[in-house]
Amino acid sequence: MVFELSQPYAAAERLFDSFAILPKHILEKPYQEGRLAQVWGVSSPATEIVGLGPFRLKEYVPGERMVLERNPYYWKVDRKGERLPYLDELIFLFVPSDDAQIIRFQAGDTDVLSRISAENYS
Repeated sequence: MVFELSQPYAAAERLFDSFAILPKHILEKPYQEGRLAQVWGVSSPATEIVGLGPFRLKEYVPGERMVLERNPYYWKVDRKGERLPYLDELIFLFVPSDDAQIIRFQAGDTDVLSRISAENYS
């Protein structure tokens, strides 16, 4: 799809980011059978889940981790024409507590924290 605007608009890319573009060849039959909601779930093989983002699901281990790999079909490129994203893989660890998350971060096991509390911020 190509959208042409009458003038530059910095947030234009965000106008359509809430629309889901879904693969008809995979989802049409389940949709017609009324079972679309059951097609992709936590028990689905990672290779069967289709998406358009910069990463795609490589592995999901409930309660442990989720691994995303670079989507080789992602459309976006940088100013030099190199495909994005630059990262090959993202690993999200499911950590049972904020304290455990801090300990892993301080030990160098993780690179990013989420929802850090005020008492753990220094």
